[in-house]
Amino acid sequence: MLAQDYTDNTMSNDYMGILLEDMDGKLDVILESLSFMATKEDLRAIEDRLINVESDVKVIKAVVTGHGQDLQGHDHRIVKLEHKVFDAGA
Repeated sequence: MLAQDYTDNTMSNDYMGILLEDMDGKLDVILESLSFMATKEDLRAIEDRLINVESDVKVIKAVVTGHGQDLQGHDHRIVKLEHKVFDAGA
């Protein structure tokens, strides 16, 4: 009976050791994942930078739209100028 108790106790200790190693591995994964998470300050800094980027994009869009409108009829204006120059020289 004593030998059986020793065997059961050893198996129980081995099983507990395996469970503890498994839990330790899972906790390591959780800790590693948490280390990659951004803090509130990091998120605020990113948000501030995105607000700046958003305003920059609005300015770029306005400039591109303005240039697009300026370029409409570009060929027509060039032809008109060419006629004025060549007609004046003739």
